[in-house]
Amino acid sequence: MKTSRRVYLVENSVAAVIFSLGTGNFIAGLLSFMGATPATCALIGAFPQLGCVMQLVSPFLFERLRKRKGCIILCCFAFRLLLGLAGVIPLLCVGEGAGAVVPVYLVAFLMAGFVTPGLNQWIMDLAPSEKRGSFFARRDILSSIISAGAILIMSRLLDGRIAADRAREGYLLVFSTVAFLSVIDVLLLTRIAEPRDSKIIQLMPKDLLLPFRNGRFRPIILFIVLWFFTQNLSSGFLAVYQLTVLKLDHSMIAAMAVISSAAGMVMSLVWGRVADKVGWKRLMLYGCVLMAAGYIGWFCLPVSLAFLAPAVQCVTTAGSSAYHMSNLNMQYQLCPKEGKTAYLGVTAAVSNLAGYAAVLLGAQVQPLLAESSGRSGIPVLFAASAVGFGICILFTKRIADI
Repeated sequence: MKTSRRVYLVENSVAAVIFSLGTGNFIAGLLSFMGATPATCALIGAFPQLGCVMQLVSPFLFERLRKRKGCIILCCFAFRLLLGLAGVIPLLCVGEGAGAVVPVYLVAFLMAGFVTPGLNQWIMDLAPSEKRGSFFARRDILSSIISAGAILIMSRLLDGRIAADRAREGYLLVFSTVAFLSVIDVLLLTRIAEPRDSKIIQLMPKDLLLPFRNGRFRPIILFIVLWFFTQNLSSGFLAVYQLTVLKLDHSMIAAMAVISSAAGMVMSLVWGRVADKVGWKRLMLYGCVLMAAGYIGWFCLPVSLAFLAPAVQCVTTAGSSAYHMSNLNMQYQLCPKEGKTAYLGVTAAVSNLAGYAAVLLGAQVQPLLAESSGRSGIPVLFAASAVGFGICILFTKRIADI
């Protein structure tokens, strides 16, 4: 298990690079290059949330498998390879229509949603039973260092080609790298052991309601739904806002990522120790506070002070890392020992559907706000998210102490 944990730390870093290069400002930049509007960029950029609907389906497969590793590896490879091909295929074969990105990008994240419950349980079983906070802190620190470096290098290469009027070549380089790294990732996954044989459970459709009937688990579902709706109401516009309103180039955004990653690494050490000392619930509360502060910062940040964006990014990164470290551990400990993929899958599917509904709402409201307020109306959505995180802070009182 010790060897597998070390391999997992490396694999997770590769996966983080793949996700970073295939989402965020890179996909937003590609779509903008192909002529997409900010609302369209937000909708397509939120496909990770939409794809999580498949987490309602996958437990019916994973709970029937005693050995899950092979299926998980196949699904992970398909997701990450398709993420790269979503940019490569349109740039090579189709032309500059943003719609050409949609089908491959959507299928990629449908596959990601399908594999997530099984993958999460595999990793949670792999993690040590003691000092789990420290283990996940080391994981997050390593992935932050590697992904930040990769983003910085790739952003400079991309900006250089954009400046030379070779944007197509630049985006092709980015998404080809994603496709190549998917092969490295699958080789690393094969080196990670499956800690235990899973008990076979004949899951029935009615069993998907069990998480809502569990009085101890239900509050965490409602909290996560509220969190996803709040964050996704405006987060899909953040990359577009940075590129088109604040006029930050890819290199500046990459520099922000490096700075915020450095802050995130420091905070990961802090969060790991906080979780081991005071519990996951308190850590989740701290994440809510920081996210509320971060989105207030995006709302208040004027274009003339865009150079302060890294500071705001550091606050939101710290809040997000606290939430992500606590979220899965809270679910894992609050749900029953058996049938965890059903609990994890239902929670992820429902919360991500709520998140995508928020993106749809934001996409409808943003053009109206753009007509009545400045900066494309996006800061108003940031303010709404800040209010939502304030509600999340109050809601944590209903969650069991872990």
